[in-house]
Amino acid sequence: FLKGNSFWAAKLNYNCSCSWRNVLKARNLLANHLLYEIWDGLSISLWFDPWLSGVSLVDRYGDSVIQDSGLQRNARLSSVIKEDLIVIRNLSSGIFLSNSTDRIHWVKKGGTFTIREACNIINMQGSEVEWWKIAWFPNSIPNHSFCVWLTFWEAHRTLDKLARWGVVSSSNCCFGCGQEESIDHLFFSCPFTARVWNHFLG
Repeated sequence: FLKGNSFWAAKLNYNCSCSWRNVLKARNLLANHLLYEIWDGLSISLWFDPWLSGVSLVDRYGDSVIQDSGLQRNARLSSVIKEDLIVIRNLSSGIFLSNSTDRIHWVKKGGTFTIREACNIINMQGSEVEWWKIAWFPNSIPNHSFCVWLTFWEAHRTLDKLARWGVVSSSNCCFGCGQEESIDHLFFSCPFTARVWNHFLG
């Protein structure tokens, strides 16, 4: 998808998958938790990497800075790092001018990126709900737990919702009872699901 371009320069469009679109939307939030340790500058995009205290040069000065500089869009930070380039030194105290490779740390120096920590940052944790043990418990079946979780949040895409959104023309229950399909109906009112409950619960 990137085709040799920088991850930070990738355009957000509707041709990409939902997962990739969400990753791109989270870039600015993730950038604020990255610590760039720049040595030779060979692996850092001059314009698009957020090496400048969590901000890229393009975000700070606008896209015209590339044209004004006369450098290419795919220029690396190494192309402007020189011993006498005081401007670059002043922009970031994390430049060491060495043949060592660049390093990117997560949150703090030496920190390692994990999906769990990233999710905790992106999805701010709210207050604990009373029903969480009903959905998530040891040895639970993941598919079942996820279904229960959706139910408590009323997030199932039932036909009554799809009809309101204009996705389907009818909201009649899929089990043919003639009533409108909703979360409450599917789990408690539908004759078919009632027989299922009675079968397993006696």
